[in-house]
Amino acid sequence: MINKSQQIYNLFIYMIPTGLAYLLPFLTIPIFTRILSPEDYGILSLVMIYAVFMCGLANFGMSLAFERNYFQYKNNPEKLAQLFYSSIVFVMINFAVLAGLTYLIKGKVSVFLTDTTQYDILILTAFAATFFFTTANNFYFTYFKNEERATTHTKYTILSSVLYFTLSLFFVVYLKIGIMGIVIAQLITGVSLFMILLYSFLKRMPFLFNINIMLESIKISYSLTPRIFIGVINNHFDKYMISLLVSLGGVGVYDIGKKISYQAFTFMTILQNVFNPQVYQRMFSKNTQDGKSIGRYLTIFLYASIFVSSILFYTNVTQCHLFWG
Repeated sequence: MINKSQQIYNLFIYMIPTGLAYLLPFLTIPIFTRILSPEDYGILSLVMIYAVFMCGLANFGMSLAFERNYFQYKNNPEKLAQLFYSSIVFVMINFAVLAGLTYLIKGKVSVFLTDTTQYDILILTAFAATFFFTTANNFYFTYFKNEERATTHTKYTILSSVLYFTLSLFFVVYLKIGIMGIVIAQLITGVSLFMILLYSFLKRMPFLFNINIMLESIKISYSLTPRIFIGVINNHFDKYMISLLVSLGGVGVYDIGKKISYQAFTFMTILQNVFNPQVYQRMFSKNTQDGKSIGRYLTIFLYASIFVSSILFYTNVTQCHLFWG
């Protein structure tokens, strides 16, 4: 286990991309709101409901199974490589199947979400963009986190944020292609980062596939899949109801507010990147005292989460007032 000073160092390293993620929306929101209407944001928010749901099905809980099993094979490079690549192959196959299904039903999905077939291509593109930007690349970042390589994790996170920010401005402000520009920027960023990281991993860890390890992970992951439905309902059903009862513009304003307040969750995710590897190591440690120490170890992270979230809440309320009056 790493010492406390190294954990504190990792925490500050993980906070660098959070500061960037906190700054970039303040640069883009005032610009985009002059070009995109609240209705545009509302449509994008509704389209993302389908994208997030299908990405959850493609993932099938495999990312959590990979994070858990990483420590089982940590000291066996061959088995670890098999776990890593088998997990990615599994979700890529799922994505290919679900992308084909989406292509066939994209018109019906568009009608269900927006009452028109106009956004069928946007729905298909958003699904692919969300998959690569989050689901697929998450395996790389989980690997970096479990290896406690905070600097590498932060480097690629910053690269992703800056590339997405630059491409979004180019497509929306310069080319003026509307909300499709945001989705295309996300797709290009996600695919580019996926290929860069895949090339980097293949140089240091040869491609190995093991069907038995994949099935072992599926046994853990499949039980986590039902939470996808619960997660979509909890996080997105309110937007769909607003679109039915109020307007698309109301959905857009609501979504912008949620994005601004998302920083609190982002900060807690950074804390999780620090304490998760330590918690799992204590869980699988042969020393029984390590398991009993998990609660005491997590207490300081709980206090830090409450303190920072309270500050962010006050700041975000002020910012929402400045943006929307």
